[in-house]
Amino acid sequence: MNRPVRVICTRTLNTKNHCGVIVQALQKLSRRGLSFRFIFAANGPELNSLKKAVVRANLTGSITFMEGYDLTVLSRMLADSDIYVSSSLWDGSSISLLEAMASGLFPVVSNIPGNDEWITGDGDGLLFDPRNEDDLADCLQLAIESHDLRQNAISVNRLRVRKRGDRTTNMALLARTYEQLTARES
Repeated sequence: MNRPVRVICTRTLNTKNHCGVIVQALQKLSRRGLSFRFIFAANGPELNSLKKAVVRANLTGSITFMEGYDLTVLSRMLADSDIYVSSSLWDGSSISLLEAMASGLFPVVSNIPGNDEWITGDGDGLLFDPRNEDDLADCLQLAIESHDLRQNAISVNRLRVRKRGDRTTNMALLARTYEQLTARES
C-alpha cells in the first residue's frame, strides 16, 4: 500500500503550542514535493488563524482540522497516524506525547525540557527548535522518508512509557510520597 504518511497533532491550538510553525514547516515540505496528510485534532483560540494560514499556504488538500475530538476516538486517531508532532514552546511531561509514544507513533517534538525527559533524539524521535520552521521541516522530512526510523522507535518508546509513564504506577508513587511528607509534618 503506497499512501501518504499520516501526521497528527493532538495539542490544543493555542499560543503556547505554537502550531503556526507546523503550518510553515508543512508548506516547506509541500514545496519539496513530499506527500503527507496532517491532522490538527484539537480545538483552541488559534483555530481560525491556523485555518487562514493553511489556505494562504495552499495546503487545504493536505491538512485537516477536526476542531476537537472525544477521548473515545483518540486511540483510533492515533492508530491511524504514523508521526506525532508537538511544537510547544514550554511544557512539562505531556500526556499527549506519552499517548502517541504508547500508540506507536514516531514523535517529532520541540526541544524543550519536558520533551527531553522522554525523547533523546537518538532513534526514539526527533527534537527541533520550536521557533524554527526549517528545523521542523527537516525533522519531518527525515521522519516521513524513513520508514525504518519510525519502525525502530516503536518498541523503544512503548517500553519507555510502560516503565516511566504508567499513570497508575505514578499515582501510587505520588500518594506514597505525600503520605511520607505528611507523616514528617505530624
